[in-house]
Amino acid sequence: MNSSMNTILCACVLWICVTISTSGYVKRGTLGECVRVCHPHHPTWIKKMFRYCIVEDDCVYCKYYGCPELKECKRRRVVVPPEPTLDRNCMICPGTCVYAGKIFNRRDRFKAVDGVNECQCQNVGKVRCSKKPNPSPRKFCGV
Repeated sequence: MNSSMNTILCACVLWICVTISTSGYVKRGTLGECVRVCHPHHPTWIKKMFRYCIVEDDCVYCKYYGCPELKECKRRRVVVPPEPTLDRNCMICPGTCVYAGKIFNRRDRFKAVDGVNECQCQNVGKVRCSKKPNPSPRKFCGV
């Protein structure tokens, strides 16, 4: 192979194909548990996946989580169908939220995936989190 040619490698991470150029400029790649995407590109949305990202300089670091599997919901001993989340990406039972692939009941409090912020399941399936500064990408991505 000619050394002046760029070699393109493709690695699939959580159903995302990321391209790494050996020319020295990385547009898409991985860092620990994260998919890293640098300017001018944007992170990928994947159907049936929850994405949480932090930004540092010109790069975005994202973790992806699958939606929980729901077959039916019970409400006061009556079976009701699941409903779509606000972003229409996952299905949830009424009075619950989905965050990082886990189901929480209304008013539940839990740690955000960044390990710094606190979140709470609100009405209508919405999750609200505090706004403390994010950790470094290396800490966030588990490196």
